[in-house]
Amino acid sequence: MTDVCGMELSSAVALLEGDGYVVSLREVRSKKGVADADGKYVVRVRLNGGEKIAELAYSEFKTFVAVTD
Repeated sequence: MTDVCGMELSSAVALLEGDGYVVSLREVRSKKGVADADGKYVVRVRLNGGEKIAELAYSEFKTFVAVTD
């Protein structure tokens, strides 16, 4: 299986489904969450034994930060 940890969520799902995996999703977050999150990224991958089933845990991240002087 291709390692998708750290990938943008929709890209990871498309890649795994293209390889024949059934993908389930689980969101993980801190109690506060992330204000103004602009992307969802895979933080953990679990595979189900010999079957082509993958559970992706993802979280929202703020990747673009405005710099002010």
